[in-house]
Amino acid sequence: MTQRPAKRKATRKAKPVTPETILAPYPPQVRRIAEEVRSIVRHTFPTATETAYPGWNGIGFKDPQAGYVFGLFPHEDHVRLFFERGGELDDPDGIFAPGDGLKQGRYVELRTLIDAKRPAIRRMIIRAVVHQSA
Repeated sequence: MTQRPAKRKATRKAKPVTPETILAPYPPQVRRIAEEVRSIVRHTFPTATETAYPGWNGIGFKDPQAGYVFGLFPHEDHVRLFFERGGELDDPDGIFAPGDGLKQGRYVELRTLIDAKRPAIRRMIIRAVVHQSA
């Protein structure tokens, strides 16, 4: 008696996850904050790449020389901009949240569009890329 080969399940191609997919379920205010940060990164470091990380529910930014530098993580009422090696950066503007329990990274909580547009955010983004490129 010959056995028939097992039937294959139909496989569906998963839709690619994009930064827009990550941001879609959040309130408009949170999406605007995230879009502002994404714009700052694009204008400040046009060579940076942006990757959606569904497992982390975030958007990561890599620089060709510096590697992974920071991530953007939406929440219901704010966005966290997490600097991978933020603990090594000077914070003259005092924008980092307390680093309780964090060994290497630091983050900034952005609750309004005005928070995201502060010059200190752009300065910290530049500082992080330059630091990790050295």
